[in-house]
Amino acid sequence: MSEFLALSVVGIVAGCIYALTAMGLVVTYTTSGIFNFAHGAVAFATAYLYYQLNTGLGVPIFPAIVYCFRDAAFSRFTSVLPSKFAKS
Repeated sequence: MSEFLALSVVGIVAGCIYALTAMGLVVTYTTSGIFNFAHGAVAFATAYLYYQLNTGLGVPIFPAIVYCFRDAAFSRFTSVLPSKFAKS
């Protein structure tokens, strides 16, 4: 029974992650008309950064997660801002 509960939680969490990714793609496509796959690149880079911080450098889980969220938000901000104000 405990294995069923654990697998159910893992399945629900995975489904929520897929739903968030899909909503991000839909919002991007609806607002800009461009089907942008950069969400996956940012998610991959953030997951790799977390892995390196936690496993490679031994940073505890919570500070590593906070740093990864900050880094993902900052990289998104700096990549969108220059293109928004670029002269055509």
